Amino acid sequence: MRRIAAVPRTTPGDLMTDYDFPDTLIAAQRAYWDADRRVHELVATLPPSLEMTDEQHAELTRLRAARLEALEVRDQHPWWGGTGQRYVRQMALREAARGTAG
Repeated sequence: MRRIAAVPRTTPGDLMTDYDFPDTLIAAQRAYWDADRRVHELVATLPPSLEMTDEQHAELTRLRAARLEALEVRDQHPWWGGTGQRYVRQMALREAARGTAG
């Protein structure tokens, strides 16, 4: 578990809230970032879509599917259920996954 204190930036004056993120949720966030990075790296090397080969289209489709799957794993994690302030918690998760919090 990784604990991070988050201060909602959308509502000044709110009290600091602590979140306990399961390691699996932090790993899911990092897996999404990794999948997203791979999509962007491939796109940067590809020609315009009309000039792409079938193999290039297939690889892009595969990487995009992997990115979507990683996003679904992160967003459907049981930790999200039943609590409010999802945006604030998502920002805190990103900070925790970056390793910038205790």
